[in-house]
Amino acid sequence: MMTQRPSVLLPSWCLFVGLAASGCSGADGSVAGGESPARSSNGSAAGTDSPAGAPLFDTPSGSATRNSLEGVWAGVLEAPASDWRFDSRWRLTATSITFATRCVAPDGTESAIAAVTARARVSTSEIAILESKEDKRTLGDVTCRATARPGTAKRCGDDAFMKSDCFELDGTSLVVYGSSSLEKIELTKISD
Repeated sequence: MMTQRPSVLLPSWCLFVGLAASGCSGADGSVAGGESPARSSNGSAAGTDSPAGAPLFDTPSGSATRNSLEGVWAGVLEAPASDWRFDSRWRLTATSITFATRCVAPDGTESAIAAVTARARVSTSEIAILESKEDKRTLGDVTCRATARPGTAKRCGDDAFMKSDCFELDGTSLVVYGSSSLEKIELTKISD
């Protein structure tokens, strides 16, 4: 049985691995940084936070169990070519995953939170997303997106130089790699 290899959905400056993506696109269809966004006919909303994503941005309380993928993770991606930031949260359970993002403009203005929850298989050896979902929120002429696509990321092997479509879990630190070891997001576990 073949494992479907996830594809990277974002420009290289805004990688979120092929399983999940966050990004912003302008009214002309360009992504902050100059590349074309992924197209979708799924839901869109302006100005209001996604009900699935908003709680992930609340102040964390309680514990963050080490070396367990299940819980809420936080990280920030930066787009150096445009100074946009993507404040992201992931909630992982054994059977689902929620990706949420808030796009932050160079002037500090924040978009509403875009988020999706998809069926998944999550264990210490793999993160497998089983369905496609996309959510969008607008900030002026810019669309902030959260996207999930079917695919599997296995736990990375021991080769320090060949990290591709895999993840590393160490305590409360999670690093997820895209199609190369240079394309990654570093997340910190903020709660169970």
